[in-house]
Amino acid sequence: MSNSLAIATVTGTLVNRVQTLINSVGLTGYDASADHPKTDPSPGVYLSLYHLAPNPALRNLDLPTRRASGEPGQRPVLALSLRYLFSFVGDAAMFEAERLAGLVLTDLHARPVLTPDEITTYLGTLGAGHYLLASDLGRQIERVKLTPLNLDTEELSRVWGLYNQSFFALSMAWEATAVLLSGEIEPRAALPVATTGLVVRPAITPAITRLYEVSSRQPVAGADDVLVIEGTGLIGEVTRVFIGAASVSVGAADLQDDALRVALSTVTGLLPGVHAVVIEHQVLVPGAAGAGLRPGGVSNPLALMVRPTLGAMSSSVVALTNRRVRIAVTPLPSADQSVELALESTTGPERRGSDRSTIDGADVVFDVADLPSGTWRVRVSIDGADSLPTMTAGVYTGPTLTVP
Repeated sequence: MSNSLAIATVTGTLVNRVQTLINSVGLTGYDASADHPKTDPSPGVYLSLYHLAPNPALRNLDLPTRRASGEPGQRPVLALSLRYLFSFVGDAAMFEAERLAGLVLTDLHARPVLTPDEITTYLGTLGAGHYLLASDLGRQIERVKLTPLNLDTEELSRVWGLYNQSFFALSMAWEATAVLLSGEIEPRAALPVATTGLVVRPAITPAITRLYEVSSRQPVAGADDVLVIEGTGLIGEVTRVFIGAASVSVGAADLQDDALRVALSTVTGLLPGVHAVVIEHQVLVPGAAGAGLRPGGVSNPLALMVRPTLGAMSSSVVALTNRRVRIAVTPLPSADQSVELALESTTGPERRGSDRSTIDGADVVFDVADLPSGTWRVRVSIDGADSLPTMTAGVYTGPTLTVP
């Protein structure tokens, strides 16, 4: 890897190589420069870096750079390919441009690698205090290689068009790859492995074929109901049933008639709404770190609707006919769930509703605008799961709220 001076060092080393080559054959009055030839340029060779791109072969070489905790595990490395345009300028009558091109291109093809010695030699030509003296490109393990690019006339004209000029010189593009730029982040070394070992344990993957509430035999249940899960391989060494993000540990005592029975009142963090039910096995590995538990099989998911159950209700006056309705809801919704209240008059066609609510203790408090006195049938919907109305003599009669 190299520091941030690597790009400039590649350009400088190439210019130095070309200048040394020109001097070695006794050509005078010709210079190599890291520039693009302008109108009426001086004779010589011009190198212009016109494009930077991620190197496709090495761009993901350093992944991942961070651990799960977010701490750096290694320095991030950016692999770049540099594209240069070599332009040759000279007296047309003396074929100077063609002669310079033949000289330089032959050397680039014969020596397609920037060696550490060549880079060090170039840095040695710089004066004291020069900003490129801090470059460490010569210590990069991956050597910078030079490859000719075949640009057709259209592509070449576009490159020249970038410089917004009508002058054109004999040119050819080359690619220098790869330059590996490393970040200044200092990674923290991981602790060595204290012990090693291999334990082979059989693992059974659970599969759920059906789930339902024990009395209705439908995949709809309340917070105090019992959920029945049918399938195969339901119980492992350590088994947890997940209902959304909520979970509960179960054992062989919960398996009856090849079906797993889960009392939803024992599920920690149960929320109303529609959730995926998943069974997860864990395998106990003796001597392993922590509690010795390692992930095992995970079942397919099936959907379960957890209905909210309504308890005590009351209303209070906010202003004029605006009311605040307080309802005990089990289980309580979370703050990011969609909660809606629907009220229907028991004596007429009037209806009211509200989707503005807050949670206060074990209650959900709704603000209902323009709610007149009377008796109202109450339903609460949370993420599409509706509370179950009560039935008397085959007629839905409640639960009801009396507004004085």
